[in-house]
Amino acid sequence: MDFVRFEYLIALDECKSFSRAAEKCFISQPALTKSINKLEESLGVRLFDRSKNPIALTYAGEHYLRGVRNIMAMKTQLDLEMAEIAGNRKEHLAVGIPESRGQKWLGQILPLYAEAYPDVDIQIFESTSQGLEEALIEGKIDLIIVSTLPILTPGIDYEALASESLLFVLPPAHEIFGDVIPPAMRDTVYHLRPEQLRHTPFISPLKTQGLYRASRQIFEKHGMMPRILLETVNPDTAASLASEGLGFSLTTMNLSNFHAFPTVPLLGTLDVPPFERTLIASWRRGKPLSFPARKLIDLTRECMRNHPELDYTAFRFCRPEEVETLI
Repeated sequence: MDFVRFEYLIALDECKSFSRAAEKCFISQPALTKSINKLEESLGVRLFDRSKNPIALTYAGEHYLRGVRNIMAMKTQLDLEMAEIAGNRKEHLAVGIPESRGQKWLGQILPLYAEAYPDVDIQIFESTSQGLEEALIEGKIDLIIVSTLPILTPGIDYEALASESLLFVLPPAHEIFGDVIPPAMRDTVYHLRPEQLRHTPFISPLKTQGLYRASRQIFEKHGMMPRILLETVNPDTAASLASEGLGFSLTTMNLSNFHAFPTVPLLGTLDVPPFERTLIASWRRGKPLSFPARKLIDLTRECMRNHPELDYTAFRFCRPEEVETLI
């Protein structure tokens, strides 16, 4: 298999010019032209339409190049795996994770990974979802773990890891519940109507966070546009403020964390079952995953399977008309 010729083919597609592709491949233009012509002769089809300016792939060329890219991606990954197995070099992996996720997941994932792959140097970058997506495109990091859909930055591929449900953290407010404010109970989620939150401000994630994107999806679904009281990058801080009556927030945190709050918050949802989003690992499109990156994704998925989010099907969902029965 002529991998060099494949590299010429990819370069020509990217540069759209024989002269620029030859310069990129460090060969002469006649040599590049001869190589591509021989490839087309052996296949019996034209891969490039030379009548166009710049040159463009033919239908056959698009199909063939798609297969070539897959082959080259497989070769790159196999080369990385063999180097890792042989111990010929120490791998480096730059990993991004949203700031709100690092505390929960890195302590579970990285000790296991370091034990299994001690020769991989890992560098951790924490930022918001948007910041990590930009760093991925710029090549500053190799992989983002435990982020969420939707992705707003073009040029990123992803793999689903798990799903999680989102709940509102509610203040014990008459604006929401009227004259009868229900008790805060750890096994009860209050099923709300959109109008119940109309006069309660929202303690919002930053606009660059995935949790903000999720809040927009929920509000748009129910025709809401709550007033934003303040913004914070930390969902725990938002939940604590909500429990003290400043407004309502959105949480993905394990509810056991509420034990540390001075006031136990109420939990609510506009949807039964609660709104659910997909957790993903993501990387730059067109860049093959290295062996260390692939293994980190697999281990992350395994950790999330062994430490799932709370099963909200075990909760009682209390409708507005049932609140008085809980007093």
